[in-house]
Amino acid sequence: MNIDPKEKEKFNKIAEEWWDPSGKFAPLHKINPLRANYIAERSELKNKQILDVACGGGLLAEALSLKGGNLSGVDISDVAIHTAKNHANKENFDIKYILNLLPKGTHEYEKFIKPSELIQMMENNGLTIKELTGMSYNPLTKNYWLGKNVDVNYLIHAKKI
Repeated sequence: MNIDPKEKEKFNKIAEEWWDPSGKFAPLHKINPLRANYIAERSELKNKQILDVACGGGLLAEALSLKGGNLSGVDISDVAIHTAKNHANKENFDIKYILNLLPKGTHEYEKFIKPSELIQMMENNGLTIKELTGMSYNPLTKNYWLGKNVDVNYLIHAKKI
């Protein structure tokens, strides 16, 4: 496992703010319904085992849990995991959070995994791609939407062959 200590520390410093909808993670609060609905519309979640990689404070994990999924979340930030566990306990969610399972540099552009690269990895591991969808943001209106632009944020719907 190769974890960048600077990346971990960056998220540890702001992890307590995960559940503040007007704080540093406000954009994630806004896109969370898009992400959760995208997943729920393409897969039956009830009683399915779901892994949220880079779960942070647990926003998506809790949203998918509400839709019937059995969630586990992994992240490199021990403070984010602590925040996620505390919020899940407070809200009576049964979510398992695991620490230190992500590669380094997950938020550095030069390390960004292009959709074509991820699709190739998925196909090489027995998955067939059903859909590639982009997520876009307008900073003036603070609106997010699903569309064709996959330059920064994207969702991939795949099925095991």
